Amino acid sequence: MKKLPLLPSNFSFHRCFLQFKLGLPSVFCLRCIVLFLLAIFTIWYLRLAFLQKPSDKSISKVSKWRIIHENGKSTWTKPRMKCERVFSGDKALLRRMVRRRRKMSDPAELEMNCEAIKARHGGNPEHTNITELERQMPMAFARVIYTDYLFLEAELLVNYAPNNWYCYVLDSKSSTVFQLRMRQLASCFDNVIVVDQMFDIERLGANMNKAVMECVRTLSDERKHWKYLVTLQNHDVQAKTNAEMAQIFTWMGGANDVEVELQLPLTKRRLEHYRKKFNWTFDELMLFKDEAMNHRTDKEGKPLALALSKGYMAVSLSRQFVDFVVNKLNVTPLLEQLNKGLFGVDEHFWQSLSSSESLDAPGGFPHECFVKGIDEKDTSFRKYKYITRFALWADPSSKCRSGNWRHGVCVFGLEDLMGPDSEIRRLPHLFVNKLMQGFDFDAILCWHQWMRERLRSGRTELDRDFYKEWPQTRYQMERRRLGKEAAEQKTAVDCESGKIQVKMKREREIRGKRKKEEREEKREERKQKRDK
Repeated sequence: MKKLPLLPSNFSFHRCFLQFKLGLPSVFCLRCIVLFLLAIFTIWYLRLAFLQKPSDKSISKVSKWRIIHENGKSTWTKPRMKCERVFSGDKALLRRMVRRRRKMSDPAELEMNCEAIKARHGGNPEHTNITELERQMPMAFARVIYTDYLFLEAELLVNYAPNNWYCYVLDSKSSTVFQLRMRQLASCFDNVIVVDQMFDIERLGANMNKAVMECVRTLSDERKHWKYLVTLQNHDVQAKTNAEMAQIFTWMGGANDVEVELQLPLTKRRLEHYRKKFNWTFDELMLFKDEAMNHRTDKEGKPLALALSKGYMAVSLSRQFVDFVVNKLNVTPLLEQLNKGLFGVDEHFWQSLSSSESLDAPGGFPHECFVKGIDEKDTSFRKYKYITRFALWADPSSKCRSGNWRHGVCVFGLEDLMGPDSEIRRLPHLFVNKLMQGFDFDAILCWHQWMRERLRSGRTELDRDFYKEWPQTRYQMERRRLGKEAAEQKTAVDCESGKIQVKMKREREIRGKRKKEEREEKREERKQKRDK
C-alpha cells in the first residue's frame, strides 16, 4: 500500500480549517489538527518542565527535568563520579567535573514522608552505632537557616545521632515550601526541633543572636541532656565525626570555644564606636535577673560592665555556661542594644559574655588575656586557638582553589577536596564554612561520603595536645581545682599557662576544701551505685 505523506507539499492550513468548519474534513486536515494539538501539549509540557516564575527559587531547569523524568528516583543523592578519585588527586577527572559543575536547587516536587527521607540517605540513621564516649558527651546544635533544603537534609542524616539534639530556627524570609519541608523533616525524629517563632535575619547580623537564643532556651530544658552546644549557620558543614567531637569536648573540660578577635583595625574602630555610643554596665543592661547583682562595683568604685569583644557567631559552649546565661541573666536588653549596631552585630554577644571577667561565667576565659595576645605587627596572628568553624577569607595568601567567593568568603568546591594534602580535610576545626548546593553539589556529596567512611571505620585523627593543652582548657581545670572561692581570692591569671594566682594565705585552705568536696562527691557516687 502506498504510504501517504504526513502533509502534501501544496497543503493549505486555511483550506483545511475551512473544510473542517463546513463538516468536510480531509485525511490531511485531521492530521493537521492532531499535530496542532500535539504542538500545544508539547509547549505546555516544556513550560511546566523548564520555565520558572520570577518568585520561584525552588528548582533549576536541570533539576526539574531530572525530577520529572526519573520517576521519583533520588539520583541527586549520588555523586556523578567516584569520590575516591577526587581524594586521590585525579586531575583529569577533576577538570571534567569542574567544566560542568553540578549546581542544584531544591526540587519543586519531593517526596517528604519519613520513610522516603531516611531512604534517600541509606536507611534509618537512628540505628547508627554510637561509642561509649558519645553517650557520655551528648551534644546539641542550634542552626539558623533560610535555604537549600537538600543540603540541610543530607547534612542532618549523614551526621545524625539519636543521643544528640538538633534545633533549627527559620528566617521569616525563607519560602513557605522550605519552611514546611524543615518542619516535616523534624517530625521524623524525636530529637530534632524547628522552633515555632521565626526571625527576620539581616545580612548585617541583626536578629541572628535573637534567633539562636530561641533555640538555646528550648534546648536548655533540663529534660534535654547534652553537655556542649554548637551554634551554626545555614551552610556550615560538619568536619569532625560525632565521636571525634565528643573526644575534643571531653579534653576541653568545660571550656568554651569562642573566637575573640581584637586586633584588626576595622575591629578596633567598631568596638570603639560601640563603647562610645552605648552603655555596657550591668546596671544599664539590667543584665542579672537578681537586681542586686547589677549594682556591684569594682575595686575603684566603677560599675561592673561587659568587656565588649568580637568574633565568629559560631561557638561551642559548655552546658554550665548555657545554664548560667539562661537561668541567671536577662539578655533581652543586651540583644536589643546589639541590634542597633551598624555591622556584624551578631559577632559580639557570646564573645562579650564569655570573656568578661566581672561576669565570671562558667567556661569563660579572661578578656585581659585576649588583649595581651594582640600582635600589632601581624594582625592575622591568633594566640588563642579557635576550632568551632573554619572560613577562608579573601586575602592575597588565601588558597581558595574553587576561585568562588561569596561576601568575601571562599565557597569550596571539588578542587578543595582534591588530593591527600587537601587543606580543608586536614583542619582541626569542627565545622567548615562554606559548601553550597547552588555552586558544587558534588563537592557536598563527596564530603558526606568522606564523613560516612570515617564514621564506619571509627578512625580518629586528633592531636590530643592541641586541644587539651590550650590556656583556656587549663584555666578551667584551675577553676575547678580552686572551687567556688577562686573568683573571690584571685589576684592574677597567667595567660600563658592558664594558672590562677590567689592570695597565698588562702591557697592551702582552698585546696583542702576542694579535696574535701571531691571526697564527698566520690562517696556520694559510690553510694548511688550501691543503691542501684
